[in-house]
Amino acid sequence: WNVVRNDGSPDRKKYLGILTTCERKINPQTQEEYDFHINDNVNCLKKAYNENLAQKYIKEYLAKRATGYEEYKYYHP
Repeated sequence: WNVVRNDGSPDRKKYLGILTTCERKINPQTQEEYDFHINDNVNCLKKAYNENLAQKYIKEYLAKRATGYEEYKYYHP
């Protein structure tokens, strides 16, 4: 760590090499960083899925009940 200048970054981000799979599983700091990253991604996916599900419900169910079906437009000559 003496080679890398002290710029305020934490020690877990000062590693200059690529971690192997074993090191990623064993190193608790790296595992914790990975868990935070995965939790953020999972929460974003859950939020996007729930928003899409709500929009689909509004478009397909509530819109058809509130107004007439668009596919049955009557033709009056």
